[in-house]
Amino acid sequence: QSSRALLLCCVWWAASSLNNVFGKTILGIFKFPVTITLVQLVFANCLIPILVPLFNAREGIVKADDYKRWVLPLAGLKLLASISSHLSILKVPVSYAHTVKALTPLFTVLISRLVLRQTFSYKIYLSLVPIVLGVIVASLTELSFDAVGLASALVATVTFSVQNIFSKKVMKEKWHPLSLLLVVSRAALALLAPLWFVLEGHTILFGTGWTALGTQSHTVVYELLANATCNLMQSVAAFMFLSMVSPVTYSVANVTKRVVVISSSMAILHNPATAWNIAGMGIASIGIVLYNVFKLGERKAKRPEPLADLTALPEKDEELVV
Repeated sequence: QSSRALLLCCVWWAASSLNNVFGKTILGIFKFPVTITLVQLVFANCLIPILVPLFNAREGIVKADDYKRWVLPLAGLKLLASISSHLSILKVPVSYAHTVKALTPLFTVLISRLVLRQTFSYKIYLSLVPIVLGVIVASLTELSFDAVGLASALVATVTFSVQNIFSKKVMKEKWHPLSLLLVVSRAALALLAPLWFVLEGHTILFGTGWTALGTQSHTVVYELLANATCNLMQSVAAFMFLSMVSPVTYSVANVTKRVVVISSSMAILHNPATAWNIAGMGIASIGIVLYNVFKLGERKAKRPEPLADLTALPEKDEELVV
């Protein structure tokens, strides 16, 4: 089982890295971030129904009031997080966008404290200091800094934080992660379709959005499918890996995944970075490690947890599920 877990972890890292690399290369020639989200949702809605029975995840029954209570809000959060995330990597390097997303614990703690009235130890608050400091250093020294890119990354990070907190409450109602993903993806696709046509669809279908690509259109189709495939693979691999290891192992693997995504994007896309820029990324990563260590320590002190709890979503942004 350890070898299988290692393989799944590598697939998770690779899919996450390639997902971001393909997203960046697509947006370099096809500047339609909403379309990328649309393709990912169509792909997910086609394949997740096949995966659900493989994981013995029967689809839950969605009641009429569930749509107003959590389906539509989660679908809206999913769309906002995905579109703003794509917009961020359109404007700034993948490495910088992911450094900004390291602020997820900060917003998670703030939202949980202010909205849900949850309390945290001083260790949790102290672990947020290097995260904020690292992002500030990386922002001040980013060679390709763009205000819209920073704002989009922050919106994506805040939205992911709210989404995770909201999702955990729904998961307590005995929803399987894949079943929840399928329900929310269907609703998100229904919401996005008309919005896509207004924002980008008419330009692509009836304007020059597609014809202007010329011979590059085949490359865009290939990379859109590859991006959608990697996007789904990273969610499924993360879920399978989570079910096989302890929370501590998963947390360490997730921090390493962010480092892998940042490093691979810099190597493949040849993003220039200064020593201070890299130092900022490193400081933020150390803060994430401390946050996870302290968070898991508190959780373990409250109750024994020999294996990862599949009724709870991971703490980070693009880990799983919605």
